[in-house]
Amino acid sequence: MPTGRNIPAATAAVTAQAAAASASLASLPSGTLLARRAFTQNTAAANGAATISLPVPAGGQDYLVDIIHVSTNATTATAVSVQVDGNEVDFTPNGNQDVAFETPAIWVPSGSQLSVAWSGAIGNVNCGANLQYRVVAS
Repeated sequence: MPTGRNIPAATAAVTAQAAAASASLASLPSGTLLARRAFTQNTAAANGAATISLPVPAGGQDYLVDIIHVSTNATTATAVSVQVDGNEVDFTPNGNQDVAFETPAIWVPSGSQLSVAWSGAIGNVNCGANLQYRVVAS
């Protein structure tokens, strides 16, 4: 997704950790890497906001999010913020239809929450995200 604003310093730290986690994948023992896909959707509230979340990684597991596809049935422009524990790690002003190939992958540590939040989805708008991620041993 195109970055439409500055990423907070806390998010830069998460990005650096994700790069380190991605680099260490080759050293993981066999069987610790599991690919997953998740589709989730939510109807926007009257204020145009909608949020969806991945399940929190279980103890001893982290997620590495590789691909995020967002879409809506909105007839006006929406924007999407991708967050880990409330810290923005990606943003697109094209929330109605966009795909991001995350390089490095977005790291979601054990016990953390990855959320996808729309703004500007006014009306009875359905917002959806399709995520491809890996489950790795912490």
